[in-house]
Amino acid sequence: MSSIEMANATNAVIQGGKPIKTYRKGILGKVHIHVWNSFEEKPQGIILEGREGSEEAMYDLWNEKEVRFFEMMNKRQIETSYLVITDRDNINLEDKKISIFTDVELEKVLRDKYFTLMHFLDEVDSEPIIFRLLTLAERIEKPAKTVDAIKSRLAELQAVDVADLKTKEL
Repeated sequence: MSSIEMANATNAVIQGGKPIKTYRKGILGKVHIHVWNSFEEKPQGIILEGREGSEEAMYDLWNEKEVRFFEMMNKRQIETSYLVITDRDNINLEDKKISIFTDVELEKVLRDKYFTLMHFLDEVDSEPIIFRLLTLAERIEKPAKTVDAIKSRLAELQAVDVADLKTKEL
């Protein structure tokens, strides 16, 4: 049993009932989060990992103090959809989000028509997904036009991040 599963199970027994909020990771990779440990009364770092819908990919919040701390310390992950609020009762694995596409599914998108790929690129707002797509395109030797389109979208997303940082500094 992983530390996440242990923490969720322990809190479920001690707190009783259902958690106030549950967050899950919104990307395929690992996500580091900061949580408030109510038993030790101190902050703690945890890594969410695992497949969509698994206990290792979710973290439960049981009281308002935990919720406020979690949302304050993980603001960037929530804004970029690395963390997504979820309802434990309605986890549906059929609704696959772009962030959890496998490499095989991304290759299928790459092998589709050019305009379908362009539409897909417009829907994606996550740099890691675009970077994975770029790596796959280069690996399967897609035409330069396709690779350039993916690089262009990646540059757009990175420019938005830089512009946001400059705005926040002012």
